[in-house]
Amino acid sequence: MASILNSSRGNELAHTLFSSFGELDRLPLGGSRNIPNLAGYSRKVGYTNTDNFILLARQLLLESERVFDYGGKMVYLRGEGFGPSAKLCNIFTETGPDRNGPSHLANILVCSDEKGKFLIPREAISLIFCSNLIENSFPEITTSAGRPLFDSQFKILRPGYYPESKILVTGESIEPILRGSTPTTGPILERLPQHLRTLLQNFCFKTDADLANMIAFLITGLLINHFIEDGKPLAVIDGNQPGLGKTLLARLVGQIFDNNNPALLGYLPEEEELQKRLCASLQRDAHVLIIDNARNARQQSVASPVLEANSVSPTIELRILGTSTNMRRSNDILWILTMNQTSLSSDLVSRSLPIRLHYDGDPRSRQFPTDFDPMQFAREHRSEIISELMGMVIHWVQQGRPTGNGRHRFRVWGQVISGIMEANGFHEFLANISEASEEFDSDRTHLMALADSVIRLQGPYLHPDTTAREATGIAKLSKDWLIYFSASEAFENVVGKPQERVQAQLAGAELSRLLGRETPIAIDGRPAKAVLKKLRERGNRNLYYLDCLWESRIETDTGASSLAAGAVLADGNLSSVVEVRSDISTQPVQTEGSTTENQPHSDGSGNTEEW
Repeated sequence: MASILNSSRGNELAHTLFSSFGELDRLPLGGSRNIPNLAGYSRKVGYTNTDNFILLARQLLLESERVFDYGGKMVYLRGEGFGPSAKLCNIFTETGPDRNGPSHLANILVCSDEKGKFLIPREAISLIFCSNLIENSFPEITTSAGRPLFDSQFKILRPGYYPESKILVTGESIEPILRGSTPTTGPILERLPQHLRTLLQNFCFKTDADLANMIAFLITGLLINHFIEDGKPLAVIDGNQPGLGKTLLARLVGQIFDNNNPALLGYLPEEEELQKRLCASLQRDAHVLIIDNARNARQQSVASPVLEANSVSPTIELRILGTSTNMRRSNDILWILTMNQTSLSSDLVSRSLPIRLHYDGDPRSRQFPTDFDPMQFAREHRSEIISELMGMVIHWVQQGRPTGNGRHRFRVWGQVISGIMEANGFHEFLANISEASEEFDSDRTHLMALADSVIRLQGPYLHPDTTAREATGIAKLSKDWLIYFSASEAFENVVGKPQERVQAQLAGAELSRLLGRETPIAIDGRPAKAVLKKLRERGNRNLYYLDCLWESRIETDTGASSLAAGAVLADGNLSSVVEVRSDISTQPVQTEGSTTENQPHSDGSGNTEEW
């Protein structure tokens, strides 16, 4: 036997036998796919002709009809057709080829050489998608969703790709459940369709308007493509104490629209760190973003320029961690912020849709029924919930798409959503906006704390029983307000600075910003209202004081120029209004060395005092 193998003929036969074994291993099994071969590259030689290689890759990718340009990223649509298994996967992103890009592309094409077939190298993916030869070659997605959407004429977009609107819809085909005999009057819960009512009936919404806002936010998710350019609010889910289910309510939104249990992001006051978290989350193909339990140290308000800007911008743009490139995607996101009686910046308040939960007593005494799990219900009845929401939109369309009366910072959103809500009998929508804005607004909270310290320390305030002329004797420069800023424990951004001059400058800026704002106070045990005002001394120095009136007088006083009548000029500066206490004096205050102007004026930051 050894002599045979040592002969040239024996070696030839052995080589043939082992080669046959190798060929047998490479034969396709039953059910194997015939993946096209991308010619023009071998592991030994490299590229034979780069342009030909790129053009052939372009042809194979386009023929697959599974590769799209999604916000500047190249993505592969994995799964069967556009059904429930379909999912977008990154191939090439802002930072280069995705680590799983070669594996995803192996569903469309492979490379081969004399040693056999192999995955396309990552460097070849860069070559292809950085080439000018394929620029603007692939169908573009501006909005993707795993549930039905509505086009510009409010016709249902079922699973598929719509090139004219650049919308990709995946998931199961869901048909609307029309309103039918659902009541449009009576208790709000009874007006809800069956599955929405079952899902939400155990949450302790503070008012009917808060429940209506929740329904409106869910409808917003179905019409997300309509509000990318004009903007939509972020939902602020607030509880008067922990344990009321605000996080659960937010998670239900993710379960309904993304068909999964969404990740929760913690709020960080450091803008750079918050931006990193937002960017990492948004790089995934999720459409519900939840910032959970937002709060700040030392009772400071939650404020974030990154959140304020990106939640309403048509295009989200954030710096990718560890790179000099930005992540960009269309803002087809539902933004949610949860908190427990936390103050928000004025910009966040104006950009929000308030959904408040409220319970008096121990929240542990109001647990959900033991035989009901809202998340499980949302998973099992997701199609029915979406169908009921679709039915509400269709009902509005059948009535001629009337414009609603809702007024919000986002005008188009307010008109469309309030039209749908009113057409379906939910007139409570946005009825809580003023009340909630006062509760959430950090300016009001800060002014209330500052006014309390002024009254408590007998600072510069005009007692309700005194005349307006006495304001010139009590008003103080911003640097003399530092004691009240410190006592209020609400202005760490001011008193936390080491230099007194810097503190005074910041105090002046805060006082100028709060001018004309009203806050409830108590003086000698009686309810009153205080408004921050200013006087201007010669030398262009600003003096600040609180003008206080009894609550009862505010309710009954009908003087046209009085504080009770709410006399405010366009710039919001009540010190520009003629000082009038209608039961005491009807003459403007003007004493030597100080003036209270009768005309509007603009004087910058209000921090013009001399040292």
